[in-house]
Amino acid sequence: CTSAARAGVLYGTCRDILELFRILTPVVNRVDLEIPKVAMQLHNDCLYISQHCLTMAHIYRRNFPRSLSDRIVTVDQVPLLRDLGDKVFRDQVRQKKRQIEETFSSSNYYELESEAEDVLEMLQSSTKECLKIIKDVSSQWNVLPVEAFDSALKTLKTEVLRLVIEVLTLQNQNFRPTSDLQILQLRSLLKDVLTETTAADNENAEKVKQIISILTPTLTGSILKDEIAYGNLSNLTESEQKG
Repeated sequence: CTSAARAGVLYGTCRDILELFRILTPVVNRVDLEIPKVAMQLHNDCLYISQHCLTMAHIYRRNFPRSLSDRIVTVDQVPLLRDLGDKVFRDQVRQKKRQIEETFSSSNYYELESEAEDVLEMLQSSTKECLKIIKDVSSQWNVLPVEAFDSALKTLKTEVLRLVIEVLTLQNQNFRPTSDLQILQLRSLLKDVLTETTAADNENAEKVKQIISILTPTLTGSILKDEIAYGNLSNLTESEQKG
């Protein structure tokens, strides 16, 4: 830049563009942002632009007249852009968590006084629907960075496991598997959820084992009961896959 006035205009224009992007994009594209892939792409854009804002002023400062060079700054836009990206990300995850919760609540588990077979059937149906929701959204969230993608999916999958455990806990007084077939069904259900929720998550695996041991006290002689209640479910999954 050869003119301080022109340099000032260029700098002001640059900042205006950044602010217009941050303020107008969520408003102008509010309908499109209902699409998971579009929303997560905006999250990525915010992170990308904020990363450049960290060094942009430093890189181009030498091209500005000395009277302006000390006042050139873009780093102040970084937290604003990151906040926007974080909000979009959290809103998406929150929306899908709500959808998962609604899938379970629609089955009226909390008012249910049914036989074990009915509870298992309803749980299997709800869980299958929730895992389908996660599978569908994962194909759209795959534009995210790997760490953010894994974090988002783990949040949803852990929510499914939490709801399954909550239902089984609430049903503890009414729900008592009384046959090996029902134990197999329960075992299969929890194994599927645990596999989908990261088999290496020891905390979740321990919760599942505790629930199984609580729900099956009457089957003390069952080898299957002991295998589920006290075995490592992640290893159990691996051994079954090999078998």
